[in-house]
Amino acid sequence: MRLAIAGWVGTLLLATLIVATMEAAGMVRAPLLVGVALTTTAIGTLLPILRDCGELGTSFGRYVLAAGAIGEFGPILVVSVLVTGQHPIGVETALVLLFFGVVALLAWAGVRDHPPKLLALVERTFEASSQLPVRSALLLLAGLVALANAFQLDFILGAFAAGMLVRMMGQGGGSRLLQTKMDALGFGFLIPVFFVLTGVRFDLPALVSDHDALLRVPLFVLLLLVARGLPALLYRSVLGGRDQLALAFYAATGLPLLVAITEIGLRKGVMLVENAVALVAAGMVSVLLFPLIAGLLRRHGPKGNAGMGSDSPEGF
Repeated sequence: MRLAIAGWVGTLLLATLIVATMEAAGMVRAPLLVGVALTTTAIGTLLPILRDCGELGTSFGRYVLAAGAIGEFGPILVVSVLVTGQHPIGVETALVLLFFGVVALLAWAGVRDHPPKLLALVERTFEASSQLPVRSALLLLAGLVALANAFQLDFILGAFAAGMLVRMMGQGGGSRLLQTKMDALGFGFLIPVFFVLTGVRFDLPALVSDHDALLRVPLFVLLLLVARGLPALLYRSVLGGRDQLALAFYAATGLPLLVAITEIGLRKGVMLVENAVALVAAGMVSVLLFPLIAGLLRRHGPKGNAGMGSDSPEGF
């Protein structure tokens, strides 16, 4: 996590330098939004890929997970405080702290010892039609999203906090079963719906008809790789050269937050349409190509202890 945080801070500095240059050249009208977009990682998209590749139980996989988690949480926090907030930054920061105070209280209540009868009820309903653990997780999700909305924070912050809480509260005998059910709901239904909606709402005619937007797609693909990929050099003490490069490609994979950030920019009327379309298209390219390249690097590279490790998935 220390490496992931340091890497994301490095990404933020690189993105700031990049968007300052682009703003000086008249290429961006919303430098904060474009800069934050360059710091994102689509960890939700990468999770099934890493799992299918057998990487989740490796040391390398844990570095990717940490980098991806910070690459999702950091931009969400910045967007919530600086972009979508309806109050001065001091009030907005206080609301964020209050929100996480509520989350911490829920976490404390969730991890402390529970009455045996309650635990037995939860165990019984894992396979029953009531599906109490799954419904409780969805209720927690809806409640925290509603709370974030009531605080006028970005709803993604509530969803992210709900995921962390479900993960913490799910530690126990039925944790693997609960994770399997949530994976089925997420990867089997919600994530495909998101990608379908993203494709339906993607303004392909605007991209094809606007040469500026079309030319900016490879530029933003390159900038995603530079901003999120260069901080992989910080891992040189624990990862080999190929693994650093693979980590760079994984960390530079981004789409969901790119869609959310560009929608905010267009809704507020502060982001150029060609930048919004090009950023989403660049995110699509990154999802299509970057994990594939990273997987090839891992497959054909030497598997040292730092790269693969001897840890089992159960240890993770």
